[in-house]
Amino acid sequence: ISLCEVRIMSAPGGGGNNAGAGSSSNAGLLFHTKRISFFLRDCVIILQNENGPCPLVALANALILRGRIEVRAPSGVVALDALQALLANKLLDDNAGEAGTEIASGANYEQNVADAVAQLPKLATGMDVNVRFRSPTDFEFTDEVAIFDLFDVPLLHGWVVDADADPDAATAIGGSSYNECVALAVSCVSPKSPSVLDDANIQNTFRA
Repeated sequence: ISLCEVRIMSAPGGGGNNAGAGSSSNAGLLFHTKRISFFLRDCVIILQNENGPCPLVALANALILRGRIEVRAPSGVVALDALQALLANKLLDDNAGEAGTEIASGANYEQNVADAVAQLPKLATGMDVNVRFRSPTDFEFTDEVAIFDLFDVPLLHGWVVDADADPDAATAIGGSSYNECVALAVSCVSPKSPSVLDDANIQNTFRA
């Protein structure tokens, strides 16, 4: 399952890309559904009607295809609030099942679950991510990313520097995130040492 409607988080002081966020209320939003056969199992998946709710749709479909949730939509549509309630209940049920186990023993675990439930509606308007270029699984930790972690659904991105094909970019970028690279590029409007300018130029070329 790929997330097609994610946004790169803006660097500090930047306006960022807020496409789809806060543009209109999602109250009453309906999703069409489709019945498919997946590994010899019939299931109902969620279809996307418009830009914005990609992360929510992707998360729901990942759980559907894994057999962890089931959508019942005899009319062929499911409401946004019903889908969010289904996901929230699943997260709470899974958390209840982990009670007393090592994974639930952390002081912040229950709070993380509560925060994730509160953040679910945000997935209907897109998702801000700040990637690091050294690994397809490397993201800055945010409340939205935590939701996927708690559901055990991995997030992947394809913006990875190939150290063998482009060793200069790998050295210049290192473990920096997208925001850190942008911040370096912005800072270079004032005089900087040649080495810093070289790194910024290499990073800009890679991100172009």
